Amino acid sequence: MKFLSTRDALRKPVNFETAVLQGYAEDGGLYVPERIPEFDWNELRKVKDDYEILAFKVLRPFIGTEELSDVDLRTILNACYASFPSNDKVKLRKIKEGLFILELFHGPTLCFKDLGLPFLVQLVAHFAAKRDESRTLLVATSGDTGPACVAATETVNSNHVRVFCCYPKGMVSNFQRAQMRRSKRALIASFEGGGDDMDAVLKKIGSDSTLKASGVNSYNIARPLAQCVHFIWLSLQFFNNTEPNNIKIVIPTGAMGNLVAAILAKKIGAPFSKILCACNSNDFTFRAITLCDATKSSHMLKTVSDAINIQVPYNFERLLYFAGGVEYSLLMSQIYSGQHVALNNLNLAQTLALEAVRVDDQRTLEAISFFSHDNFIPDPHTAVALAATQDQGWCNTDLRDSISTVVVLATAHARKFKDVVLPVVGEERWRTYIGNSSDPLLPSNHLSFNRISPDEDLTLAQQRWEQQLRNLLEDASLWDV
Repeated sequence: MKFLSTRDALRKPVNFETAVLQGYAEDGGLYVPERIPEFDWNELRKVKDDYEILAFKVLRPFIGTEELSDVDLRTILNACYASFPSNDKVKLRKIKEGLFILELFHGPTLCFKDLGLPFLVQLVAHFAAKRDESRTLLVATSGDTGPACVAATETVNSNHVRVFCCYPKGMVSNFQRAQMRRSKRALIASFEGGGDDMDAVLKKIGSDSTLKASGVNSYNIARPLAQCVHFIWLSLQFFNNTEPNNIKIVIPTGAMGNLVAAILAKKIGAPFSKILCACNSNDFTFRAITLCDATKSSHMLKTVSDAINIQVPYNFERLLYFAGGVEYSLLMSQIYSGQHVALNNLNLAQTLALEAVRVDDQRTLEAISFFSHDNFIPDPHTAVALAATQDQGWCNTDLRDSISTVVVLATAHARKFKDVVLPVVGEERWRTYIGNSSDPLLPSNHLSFNRISPDEDLTLAQQRWEQQLRNLLEDASLWDV
């Protein structure tokens, strides 16, 4: 299996190791599989109750054995899931007849990123050790990616990897910030701006081969490949004899990593009739799918669902590729520059069977209240998806007579968002749900990337931040804590 850049009109493939270590392709595009392998779903059914073995069978065809042997792949996957507190990597919760919640927050940092990032970190450590080099993992987080990457880097316990993680100041929860602990393998910094504002800096740093840095946000192909597994697992739970049921998926949508994973799973054979993208007021995805308008908004809005505050999703370029099969480098350049972009000849809703709903903060809080009970409380991002499910009419009919099953992704545990959720559900229900768990202590040693003034031009700020980051990566004393 080889991988192509979404912008590679000449179709120059690279191997899996190169795709993983580069993150972005050399031409600025995102890597996609050269082809979609065929799977025997009857064979997959035999291992549907063992998530780790299922992951091996799903991922094996995408990774050549000459790059990663069966033994090495099994070892990596075992290490990925060993830190999960229980044998249940994911859980399916029935809300009512025909409506289910797919809980993806049972990993060590209580979010779905635990199903993808440990795999990527283990891969980078493996390939770096093979090359006898050290690599820096680059992370820009809107809340959950950072904690998951920091935890995975500590777990891999390798001198071949360290992580630089940055987050937008004031746009992650206290719990998420506390999970990002600085150590000899992790340097943590905040920056002033929206969730996307550090992306250009990290892309430049990652493209400088002398720095040996690998981006590990969901533009790295290993992330959607690993996350594809939980969609295959979900599909297998609804097989009736030899035929799967018709499934509608609802995804809280930010950078589109889970969306691309779902599309890959569908290409493999997952029986998804519709995928509903649930967006907050930062509504690029909603506008692109429903209005064919891919114009970048002028600024980021603060919401109660900050982890999906995205102005231009990394994976939108993969979406365009899967929909049209041609390169869109010019269009992406126009989007990032803030030009008005109309997708006149590309209907994503029709081509990829997508729908989208925009949910504001008030509807998010209403959904938290409506769907909460003693055994389940949705976090704000899951609540966005639940509200979208209601607003799209997928909750309002008698699903017992429907040919479709609706599954809403629960991407994080409510405990990570106490300041939002507790006032809605009340102290008694909150304590019943989370038990005696205590919040981690907030760190005091995070670094800062600041703007000279609130109205400083973003491009000028990014130029300063890039030089600041280069200095940090080269200053060994900063990592010695």
